Amino acid sequence: MADKLQHERFLGRRDGVSVSVRVLFRRAGILGLVVLLFFSVMGSWRAYQKAQESSAMRTVAETENTDLVEREQKLKADIERLSTDRGKEEVLRERYGLAKEGEHMVVIVESNPIPVATTSAWKEWVQGILH
Repeated sequence: MADKLQHERFLGRRDGVSVSVRVLFRRAGILGLVVLLFFSVMGSWRAYQKAQESSAMRTVAETENTDLVEREQKLKADIERLSTDRGKEEVLRERYGLAKEGEHMVVIVESNPIPVATTSAWKEWVQGILH
């Protein structure tokens, strides 16, 4: 029995399993842990990216919400203004240029003087000879 144990130690075996098999299992275990670590890191990175994307989308949504609330308030103010006769009259005057009976409409037009080229017959005659 002692000879068999010495013979196995000589061959690199302990408890019936060779050293090369043990090294192989250790390397496979380390490789498995590295692969597991890689996929864990990738999953964490994707979760981080999704969180950043969600944060950006939330900011956009909050901005849109604020704009919509402001628009709603403006529309409510316009509806309230149009519910009065004075408000209706104001809108009709602004949009359609209407006037009350007996009123006259005055339209002010800015005049931009058009430059007029002044040439004399003498100047044209001299230019005609020279050309």
